[in-house]
Amino acid sequence: MRKANIIISLILLGFASFYAYLIANLPARDLPNTLGAAFVPWVLAGILAGLSVILLIHSIFAANGNQKVSLPGRELLGITFLLILIASYIKLMEFFGFVTVSIVFLTILTWLAGSRKPVEIAAFSVTTAILVYLLFHKFFQVQLPTGIFF
Repeated sequence: MRKANIIISLILLGFASFYAYLIANLPARDLPNTLGAAFVPWVLAGILAGLSVILLIHSIFAANGNQKVSLPGRELLGITFLLILIASYIKLMEFFGFVTVSIVFLTILTWLAGSRKPVEIAAFSVTTAILVYLLFHKFFQVQLPTGIFF
């Protein structure tokens, strides 16, 4: 496990370096007194590089590197289901719109998180989807997918 972590951390450091190289070559289209288009990518590159260095240091100096880590079948199934749910959310958003698909997505996530009260789930899902829509679409003026419903 120790050798695998060292290799993965070096690969991730290489990817972070390549990503930083791509960011550095972005064209400058910044408005005065703004953060610019490259701000968030630089933050992400920094976080990736930092986490990769932490993994590398931990892998090199960890006392016991022979621990095997495995995922039980139920957890692996849950992760797979969540990835399929997220991919479906993204694809369905193009057709049905942000608000409609977000309500369904948040309902499923809230139910999976353990809540079993239908009124509470519905209130949370509808309120959150509409507030996020209003915040991003009206306040930040971000174009969100409208789809056929909303």
